Amino acid sequence: MWYRFLLFPLGLFCSCTTSSLKASKSTFSFNATTGKCLNAEGLEGLNPFDPKLIFAGIDPKGRKQVISQRNVNCTDFRSVAFHKFLGVNYNLLDSWDFRGCRFEGASFQFNFIQRGLFLGSDVELLDIGYGRVAAADSTFNKGDMPIPKGLASE
Repeated sequence: MWYRFLLFPLGLFCSCTTSSLKASKSTFSFNATTGKCLNAEGLEGLNPFDPKLIFAGIDPKGRKQVISQRNVNCTDFRSVAFHKFLGVNYNLLDSWDFRGCRFEGASFQFNFIQRGLFLGSDVELLDIGYGRVAAADSTFNKGDMPIPKGLASE
């Protein structure tokens, strides 16, 4: 009879672990073979925009920064104003993975991207004002982005 008290906390632990696993299955990542954003179950979709995760450690009111190698593939950046999170400091985002992202209505101003990966991204309606984007790849699902000479990766 006393063992029931031990089983109850064990059941709580197991239910928490199961919900954590379900959360990880809903994460989408770019599949280079299919050119689509898929989760562990093979479903297509996008990850929600999470500024606390993506822009962690960046002070929008601070000095110019070089922010290197962040994996944000399959993120839904639609209607995101990047300067609200990066500031107007002309920060450099170097070697970020934007594969499979959606950018319709997004505004990337006053900052730079160098050697960005954009394979499978929709950049058709990305507003690049007072900024510069240099892609390491130049294959997009929709739209075309000018790649300044000398900034694309070798």
